[in-house]
Amino acid sequence: MSQARHLLRDIDTMVTARNPAECGRLFQRLANLYQDFSLKADQDQLAVFDDVFVRLLPGCDHDTLLNQTQSWAKSVYAPKQTLIRLALHSSLEFSIPVLVHSRTFDGEDLLHIARQANEAQQLVLATRAHLPELASDYLMAFASAEVRAVLAANPTAQFSKAGLQLLDDARSNHAGRSVPSFASLVLQTRFAMVAGAQTDNGAEQSLESRIAELIMQQNWSELLAVLALGTDLSAGAMVRAMLGPDIRPLLQLARAMDWAWPVVKSLLDVRTRWGEPVGDLAEIQQDFHEIEYQQARMCHEFLVRRSRQTGD
Repeated sequence: MSQARHLLRDIDTMVTARNPAECGRLFQRLANLYQDFSLKADQDQLAVFDDVFVRLLPGCDHDTLLNQTQSWAKSVYAPKQTLIRLALHSSLEFSIPVLVHSRTFDGEDLLHIARQANEAQQLVLATRAHLPELASDYLMAFASAEVRAVLAANPTAQFSKAGLQLLDDARSNHAGRSVPSFASLVLQTRFAMVAGAQTDNGAEQSLESRIAELIMQQNWSELLAVLALGTDLSAGAMVRAMLGPDIRPLLQLARAMDWAWPVVKSLLDVRTRWGEPVGDLAEIQQDFHEIEYQQARMCHEFLVRRSRQTGD
């Protein structure tokens, strides 16, 4: 048996033994080695690393995997098959950085991901800058109305001639009426527990406390659903507020909804987890408290109107 086969056998044994900390340490060591060798190793050697990472994924501890996911998402030299697995991860915490940022994928890869992705993942993929035509055409032809509406509002998405016809049809169909509510996505994918959910003692739970609870639980899929519903925005608008290069729309929304600073700070922490920079928190806190409430409400109302008209 070759040395590589021995290594893979030992890794399978480790994953089966369910020792996340030990698995995470090995994963990190191999990731460091991969970074050192990625520029000088051949494709066959890199494929061995990729196979090992895929085998380690199920047993790796949360923090190690999340940190490495965020690092690989913005690297050109990242293990492709591992990133595909992460893009399709059951938790959006892992899939969002990869779906939005990864430069490792080509059009065929993104088409494969689009075909395998669930609706929440397709929704995030539809916001990706410069989405290639293979993936855009597929989503426009086969994805849900919500995903198609978000994709139609993505100004950088690329389409073939056939895809452009589907795009025109989608825009015509949505002209003059609201884009389907994100509630349909919540119901269809069974994220459940939307804003105004009932607590165990039967009292109504506020949106703010629900957000705080979901952040503590690290339930990112449900958090995204609750944010969209609670602010009355489309999913695409909420994703852009959370992931866009400018954090001011997120601050405006929070001020309009009269959320306390600790909740806003928690949302900024989530943004950081998803691979987006935040900046100096002290300055952001000062900016947040200086936002006038009426101005924030006007901004929120404008975003809601635009969201209903265009899905963005």
